[in-house]
Amino acid sequence: MERTKFSIRQSGFSPANAIFIIDCLDENDLQTGHRRLQGVHDLLQELDPGRFVELQPFVRRFAAGTAKAFAAAIDEILKLTAQGIHPILFIDGHGRPDKGLRLPNNEYLPWQDLLQHCHRIIQLCAGELSVIVAACHSMAAIKNLDPNTRLPFAFYYGYPSTVAAGVILDETQLICKSLLQDGGKTAMEAKLKLRKYSEYDHIQTVLAMALLLSSAPQTSAECMPELSRAKLRRAFEETAISLEVRLAGTRRQLNATLNSGKVAISLVNRLMYDTPRRKRLIEDICKHIES
Repeated sequence: MERTKFSIRQSGFSPANAIFIIDCLDENDLQTGHRRLQGVHDLLQELDPGRFVELQPFVRRFAAGTAKAFAAAIDEILKLTAQGIHPILFIDGHGRPDKGLRLPNNEYLPWQDLLQHCHRIIQLCAGELSVIVAACHSMAAIKNLDPNTRLPFAFYYGYPSTVAAGVILDETQLICKSLLQDGGKTAMEAKLKLRKYSEYDHIQTVLAMALLLSSAPQTSAECMPELSRAKLRRAFEETAISLEVRLAGTRRQLNATLNSGKVAISLVNRLMYDTPRRKRLIEDICKHIES
């Protein structure tokens, strides 16, 4: 019987040792950034009063009234990540699906630029970065991702449409509390208007295709005739002939490769960062192939 069901262990946030807030709101807005900063400080004081003075600097707010100020905040965060700080990044502001993040001076930070800033940070964080963009339409950034490369974050949370400022404040406070108390478990189980896009979503389609080729080739051929094993073998043999490679055993070699799950593992290695999260996923792939 072909195996078409595949389950993996998933997390919802990257490990972190700091919370950084980039505040792009003006003085007339509900000050969610300020209130979140104070809320996290209050919670730290409550959870571990003896270490509050030590932990307080790891929760910081950066004001970003202009694109230049936003870039300066990123530069400061990069200096800290280079010293071993792995932050959860909150970004507060207003978003437009077509323009990006609106700043207090009425400049717009395009979603592509925001993703590029995140990319710079994750390179120094060993592939671990969670970004929560507390702004309307912030999920529009996802449309700018390249499906063939690694993400500029591990986890991204945003809003698909307009949302009330009070809802944003409540949901981001819940996330902060959950991160400090149970590593984000409560936030993952809560019903939020926030939506998530992660490495798991990024690889979902190609991983499913690769696993179907490995453990359910008939189903794979029915769903994706262009990627049937017969067509792959034909292409493989044509390439071998063009390279003047002997065909003896090539079909057996191709079947062995497809059956082994190596294709799926190769895709995971290419599209995910080298983290414990990736290691767990590869373990789940191997368990699926061997079962």
